[in-house]
Amino acid sequence: PRLVERPPAPVRKSLRLDASLRLAQLTVGGSLTRSIVARAVERAVPDFRDCYRTIARRLGRDVEGSLRVTLAIGEAGYAERVEVSGDFLPGIGACVRREAMKVRTVTPPDVGGASARFELHYLPKED
Repeated sequence: PRLVERPPAPVRKSLRLDASLRLAQLTVGGSLTRSIVARAVERAVPDFRDCYRTIARRLGRDVEGSLRVTLAIGEAGYAERVEVSGDFLPGIGACVRREAMKVRTVTPPDVGGASARFELHYLPKED
């Protein structure tokens, strides 16, 4: 009998179901400085990353994607209205919105409120 060589099986990339997260394009309006708002949003980054992990594991897939987040900061320094667009994984926008509603600045706005807009870029981790 003749031996027939088989081509090697394709190497499958293992799923990490996790992503690195980069905060980008932060713009701030109102009486708060960019640095005050940046610190408040940066404290929420681990929670935004957990949104990805939870949903990626539930769906069993890694996907690169970005979300755009807009939030209003009330006179007490808490996020009041949050809008998220770019739902690249089903449910990630709703999860990020819930977590963004917890954003609080250490210093409240002087008069009225403030607003912020930023992007979250998710890049799946590789082995």
